[in-house]
Amino acid sequence: TATLTTRGEMPEVESTCSVYPNPNNGAFFVRFTATSTQTATLLVRDLTGKTILNQSLTATEGMNEVPVTLEGFAAGVYILQLQHNDGLFTERLIVN
Repeated sequence: TATLTTRGEMPEVESTCSVYPNPNNGAFFVRFTATSTQTATLLVRDLTGKTILNQSLTATEGMNEVPVTLEGFAAGVYILQLQHNDGLFTERLIVN
């Protein structure tokens, strides 16, 4: 058992991210919160690591929702990553 004790103030940041629907037919939404207006990067890779989508986004403070369409790609499993100042979110994406 480990106990971590901190002194001083640490800001509490709540950041959420979700992908829906998942599984999907290649059209889906990425919903996430940002603590400030910032640039975010959305990446989708296949299981070999090849980047098939690299999109730069401007996120605003609060809830953001981004529509994404993958057209012309085979059905299968992909890895979605969203990176912004508040962290990195990784999710397995299933395209039927």
